[in-house]
Amino acid sequence: MSDKPEGSERPVHVLLAEDEPDLRNTLRYNLKRNGYVVTDVGNGAEALSILRNEGGERGPVDIVVSDVMMPVLDGIGLAKGMRADPRTRELPLMFLTAKGDAADRLDHRRSRAAPTTQPRRRSARLRGAATGDHIRR
Repeated sequence: MSDKPEGSERPVHVLLAEDEPDLRNTLRYNLKRNGYVVTDVGNGAEALSILRNEGGERGPVDIVVSDVMMPVLDGIGLAKGMRADPRTRELPLMFLTAKGDAADRLDHRRSRAAPTTQPRRRSARLRGAATGDHIRR
């Protein structure tokens, strides 16, 4: 599977929203190492700002990967903000979370995000989400 948006020659642009610096650095490193273009921010409000600016200098964002629990604006708030804006409503969103109980899964479904807690499956899910293979409508 290609790490490029369908019908495009450019690499997939991932917007990474994670407040924990060590985890954000590790995720950014691994994503870049696998050929993704990465813009990383520390909270959902910063992510919405990047999205409203159409991805900034790195071009349009293809997928958002977000922590759920963050300061300023959490992942659920980010999802709600994305779904309220016609420009980002259909953009794939994946939550990275250690939370996994039934109530948390219900929140994820309501936000139309793809939660993942299994590290071995994240890469495949990211590629699938970025290429539109599993968009939830």
